Amino acid sequence: MAIQIKAIKCPQCGSTDVRATSSTRFICGFCSAQFIVDEGNARKEDEDYVETEPDPIKYEIHAEFSKREFLRESWICLAAEDAPLEIFGKDFSEVSTVSHEVFVESFTAEIAYRAGIGYDRSDSYIDYETYYEKQPYTDYEKRFNSSTGLYETHAVTKYNEVKKQRPITRYRTVTDWTLTNGDYITDTNVFVENVEGQKFDDKRFLSNVPHIKSSLVEELPEEKAKTIAVSESTRQEANKMHANNITAALQTALPGDHNRDVSWKITKASNYKRSIYVIPEFESTIGLNGYNCTKRAFPFGELKVV
Repeated sequence: MAIQIKAIKCPQCGSTDVRATSSTRFICGFCSAQFIVDEGNARKEDEDYVETEPDPIKYEIHAEFSKREFLRESWICLAAEDAPLEIFGKDFSEVSTVSHEVFVESFTAEIAYRAGIGYDRSDSYIDYETYYEKQPYTDYEKRFNSSTGLYETHAVTKYNEVKKQRPITRYRTVTDWTLTNGDYITDTNVFVENVEGQKFDDKRFLSNVPHIKSSLVEELPEEKAKTIAVSESTRQEANKMHANNITAALQTALPGDHNRDVSWKITKASNYKRSIYVIPEFESTIGLNGYNCTKRAFPFGELKVV
C-alpha cells in the first residue's frame, strides 16, 4: 500500500526539528516556538467514515476424516517423537470433538498517522588510545676485567616502557529524528475464537485452508445461525488484533532506519467481510507415569496431527 508522508514544520522558522509535548502541541528545537497541529484538517470530507458493518455469514465445516483415521495418524506422530517405549502398550483416550466458533473479519483501513522517523548517519569524533613507547636511558654496570684483575664501570643503554596517549579518529552511528504525519492504507484480517475459554490455532488452520474441499463447507441453516452471535469479548479481541496488524504494517512501511512515537487513527473503514465458522477439532490424550501427550487435528483438508 502507498504511504504519504508530510513533515511537521515549525510555522515560525520552517524547521522540522520539532518535538511533541502532547498529541497536538509541539515545540520547535531551533527557535523554541510552540504551536498546535490540527489532525482534522487533513481530510475533512471523509474523516471517520466507517462503512456499515455487515452481519457475519455463518458456516460449518464438516469432518472429512474419521476418529479412527485421526488415531492412526496420532500413533504415527507419537512414534516420531521421543516418547517412552512403554507408552506404546497403552491406548489413547476416547477421541473428543471440540467445536470452535471462529469469528473472521477483514476490512480496508485508511488511517491518518504521526510518527518520528530516524535516519542513521556516521559521525566522526576524536578519541584517545593508550600505547607504550620504549625510551632509552643510560645505566652503569661494573664488570670484572680478567686482564687487570679489577672491576671496571661501563655505561650501558637500557629502555623503559613509557605509557602515552595519542589521538585517533573513531566513528559512531548517530540518528537524526524528524517528526512526520501522513496517510496510509492497509488491509487487516483476524481470526478470533468466539467460545469463551477455548483457544484456536489460526496459523495451523490457515495452513490447512487450501486443502479444504468446498463440499465440506456449508452455510448454516437460519434457525441454527440465530443461536450463534459474536460476543463482546470477541469484538474487543478482534479490535485489538486489528490495531496490532495496522501498527505493524505502518511501521514496516514507514521510511528511515527507525521509527518511534507512532500514533494513528482510522479515518475510513471499508470492504468489510465478516463470517463465523463452526469448526470441529479432534483431541485425544495418552499418558504413562506422569508423561502425558495430547494430540489434536482438524479432521478436514490435510490431517495434520500435532
